[in-house]
Amino acid sequence: MNFFRRSSSISSTHSHTSTSSNTLTTPRTSTDSLPLEATIVLRKQPPLLALPVELIQHITTYLDAPSSASLCLCTRYLSYALGTAPLTGHLEAAKTRFERRSIIEGVVERAFPGHWFCAWCDVFHAWDASTSPSNILEKHRDCAAFNSYLPAGERYTYTLAYHHIRLALAHHALGPEYGIPLSALSYTQTSSPLLWRTPIPQTLSIEARISPTPEPHILLRTTLTLSLPTRLLPHKSLLPTLWPLLPPILTSHRATPNGHTGLMAALDNVLRRGWVYPATQLCSCCATDWSVHVHALPGGEWVRLVVRTWRDLGEGGSPFEGVWRAHGVGKSSGGMGGEVVRLVGGRAGDVRRGFDGADEDGVVERRGRREGEVGVEETLWTRARPRSWRTRSENEDARRREVEYRAALARGAAERLVRLDAEGRL
Repeated sequence: MNFFRRSSSISSTHSHTSTSSNTLTTPRTSTDSLPLEATIVLRKQPPLLALPVELIQHITTYLDAPSSASLCLCTRYLSYALGTAPLTGHLEAAKTRFERRSIIEGVVERAFPGHWFCAWCDVFHAWDASTSPSNILEKHRDCAAFNSYLPAGERYTYTLAYHHIRLALAHHALGPEYGIPLSALSYTQTSSPLLWRTPIPQTLSIEARISPTPEPHILLRTTLTLSLPTRLLPHKSLLPTLWPLLPPILTSHRATPNGHTGLMAALDNVLRRGWVYPATQLCSCCATDWSVHVHALPGGEWVRLVVRTWRDLGEGGSPFEGVWRAHGVGKSSGGMGGEVVRLVGGRAGDVRRGFDGADEDGVVERRGRREGEVGVEETLWTRARPRSWRTRSENEDARRREVEYRAALARGAAERLVRLDAEGRL
């Protein structure tokens, strides 16, 4: 099929007296019309595709089910060589349609590293190496607002979105070509907002680490260090004026507009009354530990306030996870995430201890509950003064009913979220 060549019938009608020089100067094909110095650059073929089909099939027998299922989708050659049997067998192992859908998402993401699955759009979005929370040139899709996000505020160029969490976990689990490194979530910047016409130097520092199996979690530590004049501390309007200057990624969550449980009151007590909070505190609406410390600077005219939060951002499997949605803001209704993580079995300081136990690569060594330690319910009930008109057995029954109520509340909220997700109403 010589589409670009002259047919023999047409050439036979021409005179055969043409010289050979004329034949060489006239291009016969589109390739002949290229300059002599032009070269065609061919893409280097992967070594795997140069192997015989029988050898590729033999190699596949040593792979696990997810790897062989993803391998048969990589190229047309591998699909013809392996067939769809590995993919079909891997999908048939699913017991429910939700598990089957999760398997399909994982297989496709492993087969195409340059894309991540967005549950809100129900499509695979492309990403590149420049993807980062601190990249102001990154173009955010409309689904980023619905997937929830954690902004640092107008004075900072940092917005942590759901896809950053998912890509960081994919980089950790599958390799560098599947996501962004954990260091891309780190950030440090200094600013000087005005508090009653007085510049307040403050430094925001963000660092992320990963907890280990059974399911890796992203742990995020946010530290804000700011200096305040001593003369402003007794002012009654100090906290209402200072609170809007704090970064939302440090103080905010979805459940309430007043920030983490007890944080606003702790700031007021520490700055105006000189109270001390030596222990790590726990938010009752999201998986967050926080601490507040004040240090007097030399000279006595300024004090340094240090506020830290440690967040557990979840597994990154879906933007509808309650652990993730309890933290950020977005366009969907609030409060839905906080009901799932209502501290059933949680302890103050768990997230902080997990973050502090990380190694140099940012991977946390998981530690179980030490002998003699109690959960948050036991701690709260131990500190609470028993009712004088109740007996000991009545107090124990009331405590048991409270624990069961919290467990039922969290279980019901989780089931409702799963049902709404299945019906497509989230």
